Amino acid sequence: MPLYRSTVFSRIYPIPSLEYSGFACNLFRKGNRIIDEETLLEILDWTRNQTYYNQLLCNRIYASGQERITQQTWQEEALKMIRDTETIFFGYRALLPSAQWQLLKALAGEQKVKAPTSNEFISKYALSGSATILQSLKALIKKELIYKDYDDDGTAFYSVYDLLFHHWIRNTQL
Repeated sequence: MPLYRSTVFSRIYPIPSLEYSGFACNLFRKGNRIIDEETLLEILDWTRNQTYYNQLLCNRIYASGQERITQQTWQEEALKMIRDTETIFFGYRALLPSAQWQLLKALAGEQKVKAPTSNEFISKYALSGSATILQSLKALIKKELIYKDYDDDGTAFYSVYDLLFHHWIRNTQL
C-alpha cells in the first residue's frame, strides 16, 4: 500500500487556559513550587496559550528554583528568554528594508491584524500606502516572519510568527 497522501491535515488548536492552568499548577505543586491560578493565567495569556512557549517559559520558571512563583518571577524569566534570542532579532532587523520593518512593528502592535491595508491601521501606525503594505506582507510571509491564518469564521488575519520576536518588537524602541 503506497503511503502517498495517506495522512490527514489537522489543525492543532491551543489548549483552553483553564485546562492548561490546572495541568501546570499540578506540575508546579509536585515540584514543591507555589503558583496561583491568576499568575498562571497571565503566563498563558503572554504565551497566547501556545504549548511550545508555555512549556519553554514554565520550564525556565521551574528551573529558577524559586518556591513561590509571582508575576515578577515569570516576567523576569520571560525577559531572559527574549534577551537570549535578541541577537537573532537584531539580525532580522538589519536585513529588512524600512517598509517591511515598519509593517512588522505595526503587526506586533496588535495580536491579529485583519485589515492591514485599512485607513485606520495605516494611519494608526503611520505606514506607507496599501500597495507597499501588500508588497511587504508578501515579503514578510516569504521570510517566515509573519503568517496569514484564518479565524473560525473564515476571516483572514496576519500575525508575527515567532512569539518571542513579537514581544521583543513590542518592547524595543527601534
